[in-house]
Amino acid sequence: LQPDAAIFNSTMSACARALEWRRSLAVFEDMMQRGPKPTAVTFGAAISACEKGHQWRAAVQLLFGMPSRGLKPNVISFNAAMSACEKGQQWPMALSLLGNLYGCGL
Repeated sequence: LQPDAAIFNSTMSACARALEWRRSLAVFEDMMQRGPKPTAVTFGAAISACEKGHQWRAAVQLLFGMPSRGLKPNVISFNAAMSACEKGQQWPMALSLLGNLYGCGL
């Protein structure tokens, strides 16, 4: 029996809520390696985990990696990445992401 994306997403979110952002990203990496195909919700969960761990660079990298997987970033993923930048005191990057958000028509 193979777990589906919803199981992975729930596991990642639970880890992030428990401030176990490293474990959340490990689950994300496992999913990327073995499947199933990640969704926008999957990336949102990974970006949120980065935000909880104050990992702004990883959050931005994940956000900008979504199109290469055929996924369009959404307001939730942008918001989580901007929040990660705020926690990392990276205001210029947060403002840049806000500009990208508007540029995407979201």
